[in-house]
Amino acid sequence: MEGILDTLVDLALFLLTLGTVGLSVSWALLHGFKPRTVVLTGTLTMVFLAAAMFFLPQWGSKQDGLALISQFFDQAHFEQEWRSGMDSMSKVGVDTEKLVPFKEFFQKYIYWSTPAWEAIRCLLWGLAAYYALSHILSRVTPKVTKPIPFREWMVPEPLIFGLIGAGALKVFAVENGPLDIMGDNLLVLFVGLYTLAGVSIMSFFLVKWRLPRTLRIVGYVVVFWFTFYLIFSCLGVLDVWFDFRKLKSAPGGTVA
Repeated sequence: MEGILDTLVDLALFLLTLGTVGLSVSWALLHGFKPRTVVLTGTLTMVFLAAAMFFLPQWGSKQDGLALISQFFDQAHFEQEWRSGMDSMSKVGVDTEKLVPFKEFFQKYIYWSTPAWEAIRCLLWGLAAYYALSHILSRVTPKVTKPIPFREWMVPEPLIFGLIGAGALKVFAVENGPLDIMGDNLLVLFVGLYTLAGVSIMSFFLVKWRLPRTLRIVGYVVVFWFTFYLIFSCLGVLDVWFDFRKLKSAPGGTVA
């Protein structure tokens, strides 16, 4: 019974999220906002919902949300969570000794970088809502134009300074200090952002070369399988200077 109740609550939260993000993105589309602004609207709506779902359950409790966040980044708390996770995996037959070399990487770029991963999740919600709703609404009303092809999607050029700032923090900040953790989060966030840009670049050339859809899908799988995000993220960063698709010099300039 408890499992069914949890499933219903999760479903209700999902529908609430879907509806709220959908309404905000639809509003932005109907008001003629540019694609980037529409995606940002959906992303910020998702950020607000995620923050509300985290802080509201703590309302009136002895330990508020800020205290929980502070505890989350405590080394002792991480060690406790790590041991708990290792114990759980050992019970199902996982050789946890093989995971020990990845402990520091997991701590810095997965566990303590949870805010960055959450931001990326919110961005993906914004992107998905933009493409889904602009495709639907463009068939209903002339106020909404068709979505721009994902292969033409770009990261705004000034955001490269965010990646540079993340690198600077990693170089000069004290190891595992607040600024170092901030640098880890910024690094994860911007690498994720430029990975999306790299995927759009690859999509552009696969379409340009008229490869069948099946081969395009195989191409994405192969690149991700053997290089994870490195090629895509490097492509996205280098595109700031080399403009591989020549979209910046095209009539109308950057549109996404």
